[in-house]
Amino acid sequence: MQKQSTQTAMVLYVPYTFGNNGERTGVTERQIFWHMRNAKIGHIDHIDCKEWTDKKGTNVRSWFVHFKTWTGSDVLTETLSNGGHFEVPYDKHGHYWKVMKYTPRPKEDTLKEDTRKETNIRIVPKVARNPDELTPPPQEQVTDLIANLVGC
Repeated sequence: MQKQSTQTAMVLYVPYTFGNNGERTGVTERQIFWHMRNAKIGHIDHIDCKEWTDKKGTNVRSWFVHFKTWTGSDVLTETLSNGGHFEVPYDKHGHYWKVMKYTPRPKEDTLKEDTRKETNIRIVPKVARNPDELTPPPQEQVTDLIANLVGC
């Protein structure tokens, strides 16, 4: 297995570990650090944690492991970049954490104009007369209005 070293930061995501639930202590940052360090895939810069409650009411933690230097194998790097994952066993009972590359979702306002859905609108005058007199504008007028609004 050839190792690659790159200065590009890698962020790994562990989507589901247990948090504190009653007398049961959850997974800690120290445990995540220990297992990731022992995987020998790079130098860890820092680790972030997001705590939440699942549908069953169980306290859960998700982890974001930020690497300063990534030295994972070419196969591992390619697998993660293509949406795959690897598993880190954390006890003697066959339990493991699923670990994948973190890829942030684009925010709505950063999407390109051509990926936005067309919105159908209806123009209503401020003072409505007889409801029978209100007719929707022609489709060309609506399309032009939408184009002007998107350009703002």
